[in-house]
Amino acid sequence: MRISNSRTTRPRVSGFPCLEADFACLPRTAPAGTRGAAFDVGGARRQVDFKIDTRAKWIEEKFEIVVRNHSSDAVDVLVAENLYRGGNWTILSCSTPFEKMDARRIDFPIRVPVGGASTVRYRVRYTW
Repeated sequence: MRISNSRTTRPRVSGFPCLEADFACLPRTAPAGTRGAAFDVGGARRQVDFKIDTRAKWIEEKFEIVVRNHSSDAVDVLVAENLYRGGNWTILSCSTPFEKMDARRIDFPIRVPVGGASTVRYRVRYTW
């Protein structure tokens, strides 16, 4: 999980499967988002479900991304997800509208309230 922030863009949360446990490794007293410049915005990404059918040639996964805001203002966050298993994918369900950025990336723009959290859930199916 990578949190980035700049003066010209809103905080962005990028999920990478090999890094999804980054925040779990931090002490509970560590400020949220210590992995990037947006120290007051933190998050966690987890795989909720996984199914595979090799005969029908598909993989289905469900993810949940929770973004927490520890700042004194509501923030707009862009949750960027990399669909790394292949270029032939379909989003079966999602809790928040997304924008397809390219063949393997989708973005979920969300608003996180002051001292609160917002959750993005989606299910993707890959075929080959």
